[in-house]
Amino acid sequence: MRPRLCLALATALTLAGTAARADEAEGRRLYEEGKTAMAARDFATACPRFKASYESSDKPGALLSWADCEEARGRIGTALELWQKGAALVKDDAERAAFVQARVAALEVRVPKLTVKVPPTVAYAKARIDGREITLGAPIPLDPGSHEIIAEAPSQAPESRRVDLTPGTVMTIELLSTVVPVAKTTPEPVRAPEPDAAAEPDAGLVTAGWIVGGVGLAGAIGFGITGGLLLDTCHGTLDPCGGAEGRDADKALALTRSNMALGVIGLAGLGAGAVLLGVGYTSGAKPGSASAQLRVGLGHVALGGSF
Repeated sequence: MRPRLCLALATALTLAGTAARADEAEGRRLYEEGKTAMAARDFATACPRFKASYESSDKPGALLSWADCEEARGRIGTALELWQKGAALVKDDAERAAFVQARVAALEVRVPKLTVKVPPTVAYAKARIDGREITLGAPIPLDPGSHEIIAEAPSQAPESRRVDLTPGTVMTIELLSTVVPVAKTTPEPVRAPEPDAAAEPDAGLVTAGWIVGGVGLAGAIGFGITGGLLLDTCHGTLDPCGGAEGRDADKALALTRSNMALGVIGLAGLGAGAVLLGVGYTSGAKPGSASAQLRVGLGHVALGGSF
């Protein structure tokens, strides 16, 4: 087991060493490309090459060359940050440390500095410059040019401002000094449905009910009258009309037919009238509802509807 463990460790160390040498070789290649571009004052190519070389090899020389390139193309705030980082890497090399400190001192008086403040009454405030969070109340070195500052705090609308800085500018701005509450969306209260108003009787149905019922009542009265006449004609018997003959037989037949017709009309009219009155008084007339129409014709009574 122990020989296998030793072999695995040796393999891992070999692979790590190979990867480190590969990174160093890649860093060296990028560094040389950066030097060539720097000599041609192609800063747009040189600065990214030095940056990639440092990230690949972690060599102080690549970092310092990157700082020099950024300073040369006017991004002196970025250059100052890189020179200060490089100073920590070469502090044990007296000659290089002195050189880097001199570059830092020369830049510190040229770099624009912006301090962002908020009133002390604003709690839990945060601020960002160009999307990067900063420390409130501390001077922030920046590159010359335009910068966007955004400050925000809970329960308060964010405030933004854009500033233009030139070399040597020292500026302080205060944000969130005017309280602008965050707009809150308050849901509208749910209203309880209003109870329906008492329904008014449907005048059309009620009128139709009275008319049809009246026709039925008239039919019932006629039924009674013709029944009495029929009994009188048939001498008090209807089996089969007391043996009436001649004109009495014809009269009995006519009365029998009228009596039957009036009985049907009376029964149907009274029943339909009662239904119409009941519906008319209970349903009520509403906009858009059906309205009853009564059509009375010769020999018939019809009830229709329209919408």
